[in-house]
Amino acid sequence: ASCTFTATIQGTAAGSYLNDNARFSGRTGGISTTATAATLDVRQVLLTKNYAPASVVATGTSVLTFTLTNGAGNPAQSNITFTDTLTAGAGLTINSVTALAGAGCSATTLTFNATSPASVTLTGANMTAGTGTCTFTVNVTGNTAGTYANPAANVTSATAVVDASGVASTLTVGSQATLAKSYGATTAVGVGGSATLTFTINNGAGNPVQSNLGFTDTFLAGTTVTAVSAIAGAGCGGNPSFTATTVVLAAGTMTAGTASCTFTATIQGTAAGSYL
Repeated sequence: ASCTFTATIQGTAAGSYLNDNARFSGRTGGISTTATAATLDVRQVLLTKNYAPASVVATGTSVLTFTLTNGAGNPAQSNITFTDTLTAGAGLTINSVTALAGAGCSATTLTFNATSPASVTLTGANMTAGTGTCTFTVNVTGNTAGTYANPAANVTSATAVVDASGVASTLTVGSQATLAKSYGATTAVGVGGSATLTFTINNGAGNPVQSNLGFTDTFLAGTTVTAVSAIAGAGCGGNPSFTATTVVLAAGTMTAGTASCTFTATIQGTAAGSYL
């Protein structure tokens, strides 16, 4: 005669679980368990995330990519759910999220909280068996200069199938470039005379690359712009131009770290007065 019964075993933590002869106790009736052994492997989906770029200036945007990996030999995974809080305050804003993408991946629509705190939630995702990778991205704007760490502790409400222990990604938001202008020592000219106005853009130490810097400076009647110079300085780029009443900088760029870029405009006084 052969008799059987079954037990339903739930894996609650990743690992390899041997159930051998040593696990038996309280045996009665002369039953032999000598040859008894069974192993259950409990696998998890690995969660990672990464900012690109990892440094932006204030009002700049970075893309945060979440990756779920179901390793070779892993069974199908279901009900993958978690919330990731990017930061507690208003230093970062989530603008949008993309749908979960990848072969064998499915999920309900992702949801997010734009700010205070900025967070994103994945609900009920599923992955097929074996090697599989699912991704989604979050578009993030840095509002306030600072360093925004996103460690494993920021991942909450995760289902047991998610291993977020190694998750870590940091976004650094640098200060904006600062603009100054000065006539220098020549603050007075006669009618018809000219003075040189210097524009200086500074990128503070530790700041990331600055790009697409631009402005238009409009001058009061009684003064006329007659020329501008090229932009100067190590790691500086951009296109200064002018009209009779404006000075324009377009497509300005600066390298990371400490940098100062300058260009000048020649301003002619055409009528007496004081022109701020």
